[in-house]
Amino acid sequence: MASKIDVFLVGAQKAGTTSIYEWLGQHPDICAPPAMKDYHFFTNEDINGKGVSHLDQFYKTNKDVSVHAAVNYLYFYEKSSRRIYEYNPKAKIIICLREPVARAVSAYMYCVKTLRENKSLTDALDAELNGGLSTFKQLADNTYIGHGKYVEQIRAFRALFTDDQIKIVLFEDIMNSERREASMRNILQFIGLREYFYFDFTHRNNSGSPRSSILNFMLRKSVFKKVVKPILPMTLRKRIYGALNELNTSRQKIDVDVKREDIEFLKAHLGRIGGDLYKEHGIDVSDSWV
Repeated sequence: MASKIDVFLVGAQKAGTTSIYEWLGQHPDICAPPAMKDYHFFTNEDINGKGVSHLDQFYKTNKDVSVHAAVNYLYFYEKSSRRIYEYNPKAKIIICLREPVARAVSAYMYCVKTLRENKSLTDALDAELNGGLSTFKQLADNTYIGHGKYVEQIRAFRALFTDDQIKIVLFEDIMNSERREASMRNILQFIGLREYFYFDFTHRNNSGSPRSSILNFMLRKSVFKKVVKPILPMTLRKRIYGALNELNTSRQKIDVDVKREDIEFLKAHLGRIGGDLYKEHGIDVSDSWV
């Protein structure tokens, strides 16, 4: 029986964390409450101020392993690594990485879709690098380069947790139909659960364009959302929101103008990350990040 959260998926943003969390939640021995996905207890001061008992109430379970996932824990690494360690120094940490330029573009497209970004990518990158972002939400959502600075992020977790407590997973592996199953079995082995479980590998949280712009607005920005929030419990609210969002997301790519110059700019800032990951952390991405 889990008494504290045993496993943390800490990001990165747009690197498969949502899919892994939902797949793990299918396992009969794992407690992964849907309402706790991206519930940033360890980085959001308003939520953290409610105390550990507030978090633990969602994990009252007889299952063997409890899992919590929040994609921005990796970005806010100084705060999250320390607080997670103080909460459970024996916890296991899963870090999902994605080729950082592709991750930045995907994050930008997702933020445009979810109405968290109204600038061109050129202007958004300028705002990030020149002090145009300051609030928790802005830093959490709109730091397209900062979220890809994996080397220092991993360093902070390795300073507190042993290497056998940390598992690196590559987005490119879990999204590859030939490597996905082996990757998930490796995660189960890392967690300490039986590996022979068959997952429903539905990809979650994709950045496809909304089918209805009206429904998209209602889900993100409207008075309707503000009215519903105080009425419905968080677990029910997030379940309804997730279902509506899934129904309203098409497989068609969102129409966003990403210039060649933007890609080159991102490469200039993030192009050495793969090599640096190997030099400092021994993480070889050469077969996956082309």
